Amino acid sequence: MAELEFRMDGSNHRLTLSIIDEEHRGIERQVVHLMEEILLGAGAAKVLEAASEALRLTLVHFQHEEAILEAAGYEMLKQHKEEHAKIMEVVTRVREQLKHKESVAALKLVREFRRMLLLHLQNEDERYRDVVNRYAAEQGISPLRARIRHVIPEK
Repeated sequence: MAELEFRMDGSNHRLTLSIIDEEHRGIERQVVHLMEEILLGAGAAKVLEAASEALRLTLVHFQHEEAILEAAGYEMLKQHKEEHAKIMEVVTRVREQLKHKESVAALKLVREFRRMLLLHLQNEDERYRDVVNRYAAEQGISPLRARIRHVIPEK
């Protein structure tokens, strides 16, 4: 796939449209790993490390996605960023709960984070598909792939 170039933090980073879906899968794997660590009673350091990695992956993904949306001229970018901020608040709270060794509360928040992320993926992210794919066509690169529909867990 052809690459998109964006200037972020004064340096060149190459991002592809497919990175969005790759990062979604990576975050989902990390969330499952975090849930397993909590449920299997891993040590506090391992659980906190898994939570920190989920936070990092989510933050990096949101930065990449926002850069792509900005380059594509997505009109609802401000609202999309606000949704990202709400999700980041939950992930940050998970980490804080784990720092205080509140694993039951943290597990509930991890489930909520996963639910919010899947809803965001299927609803919010679907709204930008046409804009990003038009941008891709203008740039002569492959469009976003169709997304797999997920079963959204109940609250």
